[in-house]
Amino acid sequence: MKKFISLLIAIAIIFILPASNTVQASDGKSFKQTYTTIEYLDNGDCIETTLVVSDSSKGTVNGTKTSTYKNSSNETLWYVSVTGTFSYNGTSSTCVSASGDSHSYSSNWTVSSPTVSKSGNTATSTATGKKRLFGIVVQTQTLSVTLSCSKNGVLS
Repeated sequence: MKKFISLLIAIAIIFILPASNTVQASDGKSFKQTYTTIEYLDNGDCIETTLVVSDSSKGTVNGTKTSTYKNSSNETLWYVSVTGTFSYNGTSSTCVSASGDSHSYSSNWTVSSPTVSKSGNTATSTATGKKRLFGIVVQTQTLSVTLSCSKNGVLS
């Protein structure tokens, strides 16, 4: 009975703890995946958003936040991302630089180049995907992804 209860507790801990892991990139830099969230849409598709923090040092932090549009079969169709560099000092934070990226993986979807902006402690990238069938636009979806930095250098 004790083994069974221990097993249940171990399984509960695995599912309760947030998704967080560190992986080694080919260039030797460490990247820490902070979290992934999924928003389900009324049509069965979903938007998966992932935040990856990299190159964090005292007073500066870099990160990338990506929103990926997936269909109801969980196939990746397209994405938009924002990458930002932030400075922070415990009292405030500022976005030093921002860039964006977008790409389509589906021949039915075209994606606009991202519009990127930075203001205060946030960086935002916005792109629009259009699904075409027989040359006719049948669906339009705009995704905007915002990366923010707290006064203590925590990205969200």
